[in-house]
Amino acid sequence: MGAMKRYQHVLESNKALLVECWSRMETSRSPETREKMSKIVERLRSELPQHIVEECRLSAHDLIAGIKGKRQDDWLFNDYEE
Repeated sequence: MGAMKRYQHVLESNKALLVECWSRMETSRSPETREKMSKIVERLRSELPQHIVEECRLSAHDLIAGIKGKRQDDWLFNDYEE
């Protein structure tokens, strides 16, 4: 039973990491950050089952849309800082 819980914990951690890195890769302005996140994303995409990768891709795109929307709102209301 302990092995199953450990596997589930690692799987959830990897899913969260994939979503975070994927969104940072797409929204960061730093080429270094994009490059580092891209490497992590590719590694996790190769390690995780395809249906989980697809679930993470959808979650990441929702997060990316939220980040870009927030930036647009900040820019429109002059709260945006470069």
